[in-house]
Amino acid sequence: MAPFAPEVEEGLLELGIRPRDDTDPAVLRELLNAWYVFEIRQARLARREAEEVFGPQPIAPYRRRIEALRRKYWLLGLSLHRWYS
Repeated sequence: MAPFAPEVEEGLLELGIRPRDDTDPAVLRELLNAWYVFEIRQARLARREAEEVFGPQPIAPYRRRIEALRRKYWLLGLSLHRWYS
């Protein structure tokens, strides 16, 4: 495995990512960011669709979903230099 910090290595494994020794951490970070943006957009779309069908929806479930995504992708909160051992 690439020379990732142990917490980063564990976080990647939790997301189902097992990088090879030659994996560029910057590429992994870009991949995680793309997944995060996709999931945020899916949550927003689901909320809009629900509002079109059922009318105004409470904001709390949407906020909880967004917070859950922030926790899931916590590695994005680390600067890239902190990804290394």
